Amino acid sequence: MNVNQLIEKLPEHPLDLIQNTLGKKVSKDSYYLYVIIRLFDEFHKNYVFTFNSITELVEFLPAIIFNDVAINWDKDYEVNYAESNFSNDYELLEKLTNQNWDELKCKEFISEQTKFDDLELIEFGKISDFMEASSEEFVKSKEHYVSLDELEMIGITQCRYQVLHKFSSISEVPPSQNWDEFLKMIEDWD
Repeated sequence: MNVNQLIEKLPEHPLDLIQNTLGKKVSKDSYYLYVIIRLFDEFHKNYVFTFNSITELVEFLPAIIFNDVAINWDKDYEVNYAESNFSNDYELLEKLTNQNWDELKCKEFISEQTKFDDLELIEFGKISDFMEASSEEFVKSKEHYVSLDELEMIGITQCRYQVLHKFSSISEVPPSQNWDEFLKMIEDWD
C-alpha cells in the first residue's frame, strides 16, 4: 500500500488529525497525550494533544502510527515516498482500532509503544491529574532541569515537569488554585 492508497483508506489525513487536536476546548475531564516530535537533527518540540473522550484518542491513532506522513507532509511527499509500503502499519492500525479502549488501556498503549518513527509518546492521563500537583511540586517545577535523571531525583515525570514548568511562567500558584488559566494554557499549547 503506497501513501496515496493509505490516504484514501484513512478517515482523515494524519496531518489534519494532529492540527485538529491542538487548540481544542478542554475541561478538567479531558485527556492529554504528551509527546515529543523529533523534527530534524537534535531539534525537537513537545506537544500536548487533548481529547475530550477516549474515542477521540482512538480516532487519533492514525496520526500516531503514520506520524511520519503528518510531520513530513509537503507537496513533494507523495513523490519522495512513492515506493514506501504502509501495509504493515495499516494492519497495526486496524488491529488497534478493533480493541476495546478505556483509560487504563490507553496508558498501557502509551507505555508499551513509546516510539513511532520521530514521535515519542511520553504520557497519557486526565487533565485533572495536574490538579493534584502540590505546592512543593509546583515550586520544584519552576527550576531548570536538563536531564531525566534530575527529574527522577526530585520525583517528577518529564511530562509533569514540562507542563508545570510552563504554567509556572504564567501563574504564581499551582493549577488547583488557578484552574481556568491552566486550562487556557493547555488549549493554547504551541
